[in-house]
Amino acid sequence: MKTVWEQTVKDWLWRLLAVFFILSLVFALCYRYSEQAGLHVRQACIAAVGIGGISALISLCLVWRFLYKDKLWAILWVFLTGIIRLLLAFVGVVIIAVFTDIHRGWFFGFAGLFYVVFLLFETWLLVSLLSQRDWASEAAKEQESSEYDIGNTGQFQTGRRSYD
Repeated sequence: MKTVWEQTVKDWLWRLLAVFFILSLVFALCYRYSEQAGLHVRQACIAAVGIGGISALISLCLVWRFLYKDKLWAILWVFLTGIIRLLLAFVGVVIIAVFTDIHRGWFFGFAGLFYVVFLLFETWLLVSLLSQRDWASEAAKEQESSEYDIGNTGQFQTGRRSYD
């Protein structure tokens, strides 16, 4: 008889395996196409995979750091890492496009494709992780801790000052 934890881990492993298979399939098809198109297209494909992967990895590490903290920090960091991820990808694309001798059209196309692919993967992962949190119990604990603040007078404080 399997425990709930074992079943949850097994379900997650299968989901991640399926997503990694789809990501690998997209990358393999794009790389194979770029090999057929020539050396300049293959270089653009590899550079775009590098930029997309690095920006996705950094943003996932930042989100993972704050995912199981307070709910406000979790939601805040999801949005902030979206901005950080976009900035990293933009800076990487500009650096590669300006300072290397690469076919810019193919590079921009592959960079856009891989940015969207990594963004879909990251969005799926974050939505599924955030949906498994017990937001109601966290809100109840937060409400309970802020509601019963007893001051020096022995009466409940409402947050408003009384000057009677």
